Amino acid sequence: MFIIILSTLLSSCLAINEFLAESEEGDAKKIFHYPPVIYQKPYEEIVNTTLVQTYKNDILEKTAIYYPSGKIYMKRNYNKTYEITYYYENGQIFLSGYVKNNAAYGEWKYYDKKGKLVAKGEYNKISKAFEIVFAENLKKTLKNN
Repeated sequence: MFIIILSTLLSSCLAINEFLAESEEGDAKKIFHYPPVIYQKPYEEIVNTTLVQTYKNDILEKTAIYYPSGKIYMKRNYNKTYEITYYYENGQIFLSGYVKNNAAYGEWKYYDKKGKLVAKGEYNKISKAFEIVFAENLKKTLKNN
């Protein structure tokens, strides 16, 4: 499977060294940029999506998953407490909130496809409002690809 190479803008004026190598599976390519290091490959949990991971000093800093259309599906920053955001394929935010020690934490927000806030509150209190929509959105993505 071929991968679309996404451009990465760097804030520094350092030269970018690129090295392309086939993965062990032979279906993905690793792209190394210094700095930062970026790995890109197909994301097999959701058919035909692309996973992009950014490392800084050999530590995973960010993850993003893209729809086949190239639009963002999910982005996540890695800290002890981090924000995670899911998107509809039209680019509107679907769900956003925080994770602490690998568990939902604090206020979460769920939006409709037009960007209107539908619910906000603790994850376990609002999850029933979006779980069906989340599953349907994922099912539609899998079916269309």
